[in-house]
Amino acid sequence: MNTHRPTTRAAAGGALGTVLIALVLAGCNHGTATSSSTTTGSGVTSSTTSPTTSSSTTESSTSSTAPPTSTSTSSATAGQRCLATALRPAIQSTGGAAGSTYLTIGLTNTGKASCTLRGYPGVSIVGHGNGTQIGADAVRDTTTPPVAVTLPVGHGTTFILRITQAANYPAATCSPVVGDGLRIYPPGSTEALFLADKGVTGCAKASVKLLTVRPVGVTAG
Repeated sequence: MNTHRPTTRAAAGGALGTVLIALVLAGCNHGTATSSSTTTGSGVTSSTTSPTTSSSTTESSTSSTAPPTSTSTSSATAGQRCLATALRPAIQSTGGAAGSTYLTIGLTNTGKASCTLRGYPGVSIVGHGNGTQIGADAVRDTTTPPVAVTLPVGHGTTFILRITQAANYPAATCSPVVGDGLRIYPPGSTEALFLADKGVTGCAKASVKLLTVRPVGVTAG
């Protein structure tokens, strides 16, 4: 007798129905999912799904919209040192006393922004038509301390240069040479300016110190 056959078919049918319901429910999940398969004892393959999530999309979007940073800076803003290329020298006045000539020399800012000068210019006499230095550099007059001077565009400052007359020294000691003008290094600069002065005479012997310079912005003392 086949008394147990209906029970076996009913059980198989119930298992198949359970699997079909599971498949319908899995199909309702519209998100991204991973799938795995197992085989039941009745020989029916069943599938299970597990959703996956990702946090990289939000992070990537945030970082890609960050504004770029700028590294550019102005090359000549207020407070920066005046470059030689932005200065024009000129003799503003000439005076004399006790065997010396005093030149008031102006430095005008011809650049595109305000700049600052502080300290002593470097000065020497040059000649021979090619900028050859004649004699020693100017020594510093430290009677009055330097001050910072800010020059707006088109404005300038001055400094005093004392030139002891070469005729005050014996020719053998001085070896006088008529120069073409002055080489001027603005304070802090390694680039020089040329200021023509056909009447200046230097001593070829570097042991004779004819030039004395005061700081920019200091006209007394």
